[in-house]
Amino acid sequence: TGIQDVVRTYVGRYCRITINSIQKTINDYEPRAKVLAVAAVPNYDNNTYSVLIEYMLINRPTPIVLNVTLTRVR
Repeated sequence: TGIQDVVRTYVGRYCRITINSIQKTINDYEPRAKVLAVAAVPNYDNNTYSVLIEYMLINRPTPIVLNVTLTRVR
């Protein structure tokens, strides 16, 4: 439990950083999109994150949901 708590805390912080970075990047570089939600779920075994981004475009009334897998590049 001790090491698991440390790992969960570290991964939780990194997930928040990842989510905040995604939201900031979209807000900074795509003025036509409004971010509604971003969620990231780590996959420890494959060193990946499953990311769900929900956003709306200015000229489109319905939200768009995008699922992306982020993979570490070495």
